[in-house]
Amino acid sequence: MNDSRFLRTPATPRAARDARRRVALACIVACWPATCFAQLRPTIIQNATILVGDGTVIEKGSVSIKGDEVFQVGEVEAGMLAKKINAEGRFVTPGLIDVWSTLGQAFDAPPGQATGRAADGFNRYDTDVIATALSGGVTTIYLPARTAREFGGVGAVVRLIPGGDELVMNNQSAVCAALGVRDEPPLTRVRAGRDFRKALSDAKDYREAKDTYQEELKEYEKKLKEQADKEKSASKPAAGPGKGPASKPADSKPETTSKPTKKKKKSPTPGGAGPGAGPGGPPGEKKDSAGESKDKKDEVKKPAEPPRDPAKETLIKVLDGDLPLRVEVHRPEDILSVLAIAKEFNVRLILEGATGAHHVADQIAKAEVPVVLGPPPPSMLYSSGSSRFASPDALSVLLKSKVKCYLGSGPSADEAAPTLSLRAARAVADGLDANLALKLLTADAAEFLKLSRKLGRVAPGLSADLVVWSAHPLSPTARVERVFIAGSEVYRDGKLKLAAADDEEED
Repeated sequence: MNDSRFLRTPATPRAARDARRRVALACIVACWPATCFAQLRPTIIQNATILVGDGTVIEKGSVSIKGDEVFQVGEVEAGMLAKKINAEGRFVTPGLIDVWSTLGQAFDAPPGQATGRAADGFNRYDTDVIATALSGGVTTIYLPARTAREFGGVGAVVRLIPGGDELVMNNQSAVCAALGVRDEPPLTRVRAGRDFRKALSDAKDYREAKDTYQEELKEYEKKLKEQADKEKSASKPAAGPGKGPASKPADSKPETTSKPTKKKKKSPTPGGAGPGAGPGGPPGEKKDSAGESKDKKDEVKKPAEPPRDPAKETLIKVLDGDLPLRVEVHRPEDILSVLAIAKEFNVRLILEGATGAHHVADQIAKAEVPVVLGPPPPSMLYSSGSSRFASPDALSVLLKSKVKCYLGSGPSADEAAPTLSLRAARAVADGLDANLALKLLTADAAEFLKLSRKLGRVAPGLSADLVVWSAHPLSPTARVERVFIAGSEVYRDGKLKLAAADDEEED
């Protein structure tokens, strides 16, 4: 017996198509790796005190990370899929920026060649060194092409992503040089200053030679074109007025052959030259009064291009203002020499190290030259050489003189970055406001390196380079708990995180 209740109704084409789509979507979700799903999940750091980096403080705020950027700051609504990190009682800051560091550098640039590249000398796989910097909250560093004297090459800005491929943010940040870095006799330092100035002068002459060559090359190409047009017009057959091109009429009579006539030989002119020839020249060649061939006189010669000099081309970028000149110098008298050279050649100067800069603070402020201070010597009781000019209150003295100052870890023998936050804390002890001291290491440092649109603040649209501290970062008890670079957690509780993982929620 046929019962309609037991008969299957044929599916419509639309219903069948929807069913296939649901099955395909289920297969995709089932096969989707967990890491891909984790990358789409926003990360929210909740209930923290946010030090934005520009002096602003947000109490009990949250930071939302989406992809590699900061998405929201302040009051953030946590979605169902968001990964939540409870940071109550903790502080969140932008990643600190070390504007002068030799962290992870495998070699120094050869002196006097200006061809070194700091990015090539950075060891991105030295995880111990990178972990040391991250433990101090440092996420970005400037590496100089350090050299013993004169010019070394171009510096670079590097992110401390362990083993990362896209860690170089700028491989041509500045041209690096040094003057009097080693404790050398006065006469040797005078010669070094002379060679320093001569290198810039030679680069200036090289640039003028290149400019002259370009002008002569344009004139050469112009004359070639004029000569080609002249020869083209001369090769055209002449036509009478009202007549077309010379051609034989179709109905013209055939020419009759005539007997060849003998030409009379003309007596040679004195000097053995035929008519129209100059003295001593072949027949038909015209010469001017000086005896020079007219064809040779009108010949266009291609200008000779100056030999390429990579070192001088690097220094041209300084002379043209494309890159600043960062000079490591450690004596007051050497600082004054560098200031005079920079004024002569009108270059953008930055002083690195600048030991003894507080003695000539007024001259530096007048020249409007920024200073990057390195760490003071371990002992201030007595130091030999240029270190005796160091002073623990150099930063406060320079700031009072209206000199723009920044803090860097400087050259470090053990390749371990000193804690910049402690340096800023020392400045606070000398009277600097705490928020302004932190601003030196974040927003001001990013602006100094021309990276303020990417780094230096906790703000929507900027890179999610964030540090979670157990206490205020300038407190002596502060400890770095987490570090995020470009939205990925790379450091937690003293250990690197080399691979992204979908961690559990933390409430």
